[in-house]
Parts: sequence; structure tokens; C-alpha cells
Amino acid sequence: MYILTNNSSLALPAAGRPAYSGLLLFKMLLTGIWHGGLSDESVEDMANANLHVMRFLGLSLEDDVPDHSVLSRFRTRLTQAHAWDGLLEKINQQIQEHDIMVTQGCHVDASITHARVNKNQAIV
Repeated sequence: MYILTNNSSLALPAAGRPAYSGLLLFKMLLTGIWHGGLSDESVEDMANANLHVMRFLGLSLEDDVPDHSVLSRFRTRLTQAHAWDGLLEKINQQIQEHDIMVTQGCHVDASITHARVNKNQAIV
């Protein structure tokens, strides 16, 4: 079975900027699964915008987030290495061992927006 580490060789690019950790990328893929099978683009958006997702991923507001193409290539590498299914089995085993129940929830956008106010209109 493939052991996923922070320095996973599956996450290393051929050249260019430093690689993202394999653990970060795997957590991002799990985020997509656990939020109803999100697209890689949606996972990227969540990692950039949602504090609870950032915390799970171990990211701060200043950190760069891997883009959707990095996630897609990482998933492909896991699949080619025959590691994807084994990693998911291990996660499911740990969830069962710790008696964790995954349920559906709802996200609330608590953004503050400005609205025009008619000061002559009474509030009922």
C-alpha cells in the first residue's frame, strides 16, 4: 500500500515552483468527496474562501492554494500508482474505528452586504 506523506513523490512537478505536499492535495480531494462530489474547480474555490476548509487543509489566509489542474494531475498519479483506492479504504477504516458519523449539513454565507435604505419607509 502507498503511504502518503507531506513529501509525497506523487506531488512533485518535473520542474518549476516547489511542490505542494501530497497530504494537502489528498485532503483537498477528500474535501471534494465529502462535500457531495465537487468538481476540482469548486474545491479550489472552497479552499480559497471557506475558513473551515482552510483549517482542515492546514492553510492560512496568505497561503497559495493548488489550482484545479494540480488536483486533477495528483488524482491521476494516485490512480496510476494504484494508491487511490487503498488510501480511501484507509480513511474509511479510520472513520469507522473512531465512530465518526459523516452527515449532511448546510453552509451559510454570512457575508455583509450594503443595501439601499429608504429612510422614509417604516419597518413593519
